[in-house]
Amino acid sequence: MKSIAKLRKGISLLITLSVITAMLALMGVMFNYISIAQKKAESKSAVIQANLLMKDLKDILDKQLGKRVSKEKLKIIYSTPLIIQSKDGALSLAADCKPLLDRINIAWLGLEDKEKYANRFNLAKNLFDQLSDQAELRDGEMLFVMIKEYLNGYSGYFNISSYIKRKKFTISQSDFYKILNRYRFEADDKNVYKIKWDQYFTFAPLNKDLDGLDFDFLSKDLITFLFDVDQNYVNENYSLGSMNEFLEGIGEEKDRYKWLFNSKLSTAMECTITYGFRENNYVIKFNYIDKRISSFEIQNI
Repeated sequence: MKSIAKLRKGISLLITLSVITAMLALMGVMFNYISIAQKKAESKSAVIQANLLMKDLKDILDKQLGKRVSKEKLKIIYSTPLIIQSKDGALSLAADCKPLLDRINIAWLGLEDKEKYANRFNLAKNLFDQLSDQAELRDGEMLFVMIKEYLNGYSGYFNISSYIKRKKFTISQSDFYKILNRYRFEADDKNVYKIKWDQYFTFAPLNKDLDGLDFDFLSKDLITFLFDVDQNYVNENYSLGSMNEFLEGIGEEKDRYKWLFNSKLSTAMECTITYGFRENNYVIKFNYIDKRISSFEIQNI
């Protein structure tokens, strides 16, 4: 009888331990689920906060630009951080905006078969080749083909379902860097990261209103490329809005690239906001075109 009692006690203990183990496992799953749910909720809250910040910045830009755009207004926006502050004063941060059309549009690399855009493609390809040679890429042509294929609608480098609705000849900065990462591993070429791509190329959508560049607000790196001028000389003698004076100083004329420049001032710009939300820091990047926000991206840093 004693042995039977001990056996029953042992079985009961085994069952109890099994139940406890199962409950602990279930609790672990529940805690993991709660943690994931909290992260998703925080991400959603961060996006909501980002939308509010972008709206605030858009209102500031709309007000500063007013109905009549001038070079002086744009110079102030491009050279001075814009301060955003909540009504209760609890949140205060700075946003930076710079011209969207001060560099070559990366989308022009996809226009090789478009005769109408031959000048733009050739200029973009010459810049791409020069940067590739300077960085000593192992296979610059492979990278060019990857970028060109993506711009023409090929999505094989990524999850196709994520890109079904994307437009041709449009690429975000984050997707461009995914292509660079893919090239780096396929070509085993770290040199691709030596190139400061965003100092020469912009990631603007391809449309007729954004075909040209802002003559008065070209980037210093692009000026060095276009007019074959020493970088140090450009850094010392060029400032935003002084392009005519700079060209006179080097004996050049605007007409050399007459087809490239817009005939009127453009308010197209790209803006960046860095802010803290709860325990994380985020960066918002977006384009401001015709008083509208587009190409919105948010990253956790």
